[in-house]
Amino acid sequence: MDARKKRNRNIIWFNPPFSVEVETNVGRRFPNRNIIWFNPPFSVEVETNVGRRFLNLVEKHFPKQHRYQKFLNKNSVKVSYSCLQSMEGIIKAHNFCPQ
Repeated sequence: MDARKKRNRNIIWFNPPFSVEVETNVGRRFPNRNIIWFNPPFSVEVETNVGRRFLNLVEKHFPKQHRYQKFLNKNSVKVSYSCLQSMEGIIKAHNFCPQ
């Protein structure tokens, strides 16, 4: 065997199935969080901070040792006042009797 054939036999070739540039340009993907929304109806007459009290109840009843703490904590439960009618409007609509 001549030196050229001996040298070519030991070469290892690698052909990647995709371009490395495409893979690096995809960017980081973050896992999708499951968020539970608490939407109490808005009322001007309520002076209590309903959102804070609700989140304090979540923290109180689902401590770190609780088996549902992974799903029900301050990071996975969000509070937003809904843009529904006021409680007075809901009650009037419920009690309305067309004649």
